[in-house]
Amino acid sequence: MRDLVRRTKAVPPPSFDPQTLTYRRALGLEVTVRPRDSWSRAEFTEPGGKKTELPMDEALSLFALSSFESTQEIGVSPREAWSWVESGLVYFSESRPDVGLSGSSGRLSSTEAVARRRSVLITPAVETSVEIAPMPFMPRGRDLMAATGAGARFASRERGVEVFALNLVGDARLSALLAKLVPRLDGRHSGAALLEAASSEEAKVLRLLDACGFLEPVNESLRQRRAALAAPAEAQVTWLGHAGVLLQSAGTNILVDPVFFSESDPPEPHRSAAPFDERALPRIDAVLITHGDNDHLNPASLSVLPRDTPIFIPRGADPYPPYQVDMRGILSVLGFRNVRELEIWEAFSVGEISVTACPFEGEDWGLELAQLTYLLDSPELSVFLSADSFRMPETYEWLAARPRPVDLALLGISGSAESYATSAEFGYGNFYRDFVSPARHQEWVQHCAGPVEAAENAAIFRPRAAFGYACGGASFIETAHSDRGDYESFARELERQSPEVRAVRLPLGSPVPRSDFSRI
Repeated sequence: MRDLVRRTKAVPPPSFDPQTLTYRRALGLEVTVRPRDSWSRAEFTEPGGKKTELPMDEALSLFALSSFESTQEIGVSPREAWSWVESGLVYFSESRPDVGLSGSSGRLSSTEAVARRRSVLITPAVETSVEIAPMPFMPRGRDLMAATGAGARFASRERGVEVFALNLVGDARLSALLAKLVPRLDGRHSGAALLEAASSEEAKVLRLLDACGFLEPVNESLRQRRAALAAPAEAQVTWLGHAGVLLQSAGTNILVDPVFFSESDPPEPHRSAAPFDERALPRIDAVLITHGDNDHLNPASLSVLPRDTPIFIPRGADPYPPYQVDMRGILSVLGFRNVRELEIWEAFSVGEISVTACPFEGEDWGLELAQLTYLLDSPELSVFLSADSFRMPETYEWLAARPRPVDLALLGISGSAESYATSAEFGYGNFYRDFVSPARHQEWVQHCAGPVEAAENAAIFRPRAAFGYACGGASFIETAHSDRGDYESFARELERQSPEVRAVRLPLGSPVPRSDFSRI
């Protein structure tokens, strides 16, 4: 091919004086620290796959480069800074660009309250006989048999994109340390107090998280959200996003299907406000899980809770069939010590709140999955949560026959529909592909109630108020081709089919007292 540009001499490489430059951490770095082996070194992997090992003291200096700084400010030699450039670990500039990354180090030295940074996603790590890796997506059957916790992956995200990750890899001892430490990073303690209460190993982890910019000061917004949930004067309900709900009544706090979204994630289709800040949660007396799908039993979200929190899950066969999400295994690896499995129609109490485990019909791909819906009765308020169920006339007739009406029904309205074995990028069907007859792979099935079916269900048991939720999927699941429900459609259908049931809209992340249901 003929040269388009004919050069008379070679172009010389650019020359820079490292002492006059500024440096910032590169995008897309992943660093691995293995306390089990040594705290003395860190292994960096740049986006192209190139690996570089650095002594820990040098790595800590590099972690802190969230904005462009000179070698004098960093406290390293120009030669050392330029070696980072050649290894692909930092960017350099002849000026000082105002293009920083989220977070900064030095928070532990503050006497003010500090918390884990909200744009950092924490994924528990698991050790099996084969490997140490992040918790697999919806592990099932016996996937986690004999597995133990092995640390965690901390991923810093901006605009929904991962810009930096720390793999803290070890064994069950490290996992237990993180299980104790991470829930304490909720902004209720100062950096000094955290260090004072920490063991020597915990202090090392805290300093590492601080150097990576994974801690931040508590702002006024968090203080206000925390105050609103601290000690409500009357029963209140807070929608946390998707199917996550917090019910507070008679001094008891129950969390249902918690899934927390990073503040850096792109907006959800049905989300009109900032994601709920899980650091504002009060002490949780119980967590209820409806089923094993990742947007209802979410390991990353559960990992921010103290491990003595009671967790209630639907009972499955023992051992689980190969298609059933391993709920028991997930909670065991996470270190939860108080897990109870529930039978259909089993009733129990949490404080003064009575809980009934009700049937869950739908979203099962024709398989026997462990699933439940829940009725919660407090002295002040009765709430039913349907999650992703479909038509359940017998359950709704049972609710209608009760002497006490349901005050608030949270009804799933996604209307999720897809072929039994839809491709992975379009929905969940591919997850169960191997357990569905090939003759049915292309059969189109509606798995969950949509606005029409949810309104039909409400017309059977006539709750005083109803809210359509669990629609729009979650940021880590592509459901654009599966989900079709929305709150406005549900409200219209409810008015048409059962006008005596008031459609209410719960504001995302803001508690609604029982006395306000009539005004929202």
